[in-house]
Amino acid sequence: MRQLDNRVEWILKRRKIAETRKLNWQSILQKTYRLSQPNRNVFDVRSIGAGDYTIDIQGMDIQWYVFDLTLAHATDVFVNRMVNALVPAGKEWLSFQPGQEVEDIVKDMPNVREGYQTLTKKFFSVIHQSNFQSIIHECFMDMAVSTGFLTINEGYDANTPVIFASNPPDAIYADEGVYGTFDAFYRDWNKLPVTHAEEMWPDFKVPPQVNEKGDVVLELNLYEILYKDHKAKNYKYLVIHKETNFVCFERTDKTSCFVGFRVKKLSGETYGRGPSMDAVSAAATINHAMYDEIVSANFSALPMWMGFDDGVFNPHNFKMIPNTILACAGTAAGTWPLQPIPSGGSIQWGQLVIQDLRDQINKILLTDPFGPVDDPKKTATEIIERQRQILENASAQFSRLQRELFDPLVERVLDIMRKRGLWTDIEVDGKVLSIKYNTPLVTSEGQKKVLDLIQHAQFLQNIYPPEAISGFYNTELLSPWAAEMLNIELSVVKNTEMIMAAMEQAEEQKQVMNEQQQAQA
Repeated sequence: MRQLDNRVEWILKRRKIAETRKLNWQSILQKTYRLSQPNRNVFDVRSIGAGDYTIDIQGMDIQWYVFDLTLAHATDVFVNRMVNALVPAGKEWLSFQPGQEVEDIVKDMPNVREGYQTLTKKFFSVIHQSNFQSIIHECFMDMAVSTGFLTINEGYDANTPVIFASNPPDAIYADEGVYGTFDAFYRDWNKLPVTHAEEMWPDFKVPPQVNEKGDVVLELNLYEILYKDHKAKNYKYLVIHKETNFVCFERTDKTSCFVGFRVKKLSGETYGRGPSMDAVSAAATINHAMYDEIVSANFSALPMWMGFDDGVFNPHNFKMIPNTILACAGTAAGTWPLQPIPSGGSIQWGQLVIQDLRDQINKILLTDPFGPVDDPKKTATEIIERQRQILENASAQFSRLQRELFDPLVERVLDIMRKRGLWTDIEVDGKVLSIKYNTPLVTSEGQKKVLDLIQHAQFLQNIYPPEAISGFYNTELLSPWAAEMLNIELSVVKNTEMIMAAMEQAEEQKQVMNEQQQAQA
């Protein structure tokens, strides 16, 4: 038991260090969420690690201080574009392929290709019947600011083998390991009903000290903790009661149930600095400018007035109401008892300056790249080319997300499927089974390769006769190669062996016809 106490004490110290480290991000996260996601900004009403003092923000107006929604709109468009580019709903955004150790002659066998496609369909049958699509959008919203945190747990029945959950940015902390990846996660649960805890964690044990209170509706403050045991090559998962340090639940996992991902980061920092954080300075300037203009417009439309308290005019019961008669007696000096305050200045922000700041925000978040939809100057070719350039500009971000999000996500989901008997013992190790991402970025690169080949063929046509062009290519390889580059379903495309057989059959038929024509002649 002493060893268990030492372990709990050690992991709680790590958690406290991680919480303290994230407290350094309170100010910049508060500022960025305020302007980029005003309706998701919890940092204005509660701080990181607030514990029992956490404020329930349900139904609270938390965006009244935002006067310009440029960054908020750009963030929404950026997140929607990332979701559609990386994890489009209802589509297979990755596929399982033969690994490096599988021989080329085996890869092209129809039954082998169909076998790998079957594995892909099994994987996505689980993904598509889960709540993944709704949860990943929440995580991408947090990723646009800093870091997205996704939880992947085993489901409660055969129809729902996997359950996904997002984590509130103020209640989860992480540790980064020596290889630049997350190796520990800490999630705070405040006032969690014990009935929920028993449903979330089978064999959950309520601390004996708490049971003695006899509460009707028992609520617990818990620490959900997962850390990697590098020596044992597995993950330790604990649920610890905050007040008593009692271990309510524990298990050992082969894969991590927590996934943390960043679109980009600063070397040496644990959390990411997303594009919304890059654009927040411009958004803050616009927001302040819009506030000053609103105040200036209010003073112009409804100016302040000066009233002389000389017995003729009583400022205490005076009200400025339209369509009313104000009875005034003349003053001894012959002046009006009510006069407007002289204007001391006028705040006028140049629209060009504000528009320039908005353009900066849109460029950072890859928003509105094509200009007005009804602009007659834009051709379809130009739009396609600019779309490809946008994908290429975001290639570094896509690549990082693929490694930090998809790799651990696939490992975790396959581990759960294996426990449920929905997957074989094949590991995604790159040797026998590897992953190919079918994102628009990959498709865009494949389209470029196909277009380059077409340009090469057109170049040859300017030099050689058209009937000689096929002699420069392995024509039996062109169709399968182009189908793979364009991400076409391979089951509807003939493979190289089938094409060669068809070409040989056509050549034999041609030879027979020539022989028949010679015999008739």
